Amino acid sequence: MLIFCVLFIVYTILTITKKTNISKFGKIIIWFILFLGCFGFIVKSIISTIVT
Repeated sequence: MLIFCVLFIVYTILTITKKTNISKFGKIIIWFILFLGCFGFIVKSIISTIVT
């Protein structure tokens, strides 16, 4: 289910960036923020598993 959610978010961002005139820098920022969000979620899951 988690993989489906991540793939849906990636698909949504790809669709939005293709339909709008976002600069290359804007696309880099969008993907960087997406990566940070996913990375933070994974780290939180690992830490909560270790603590419990």
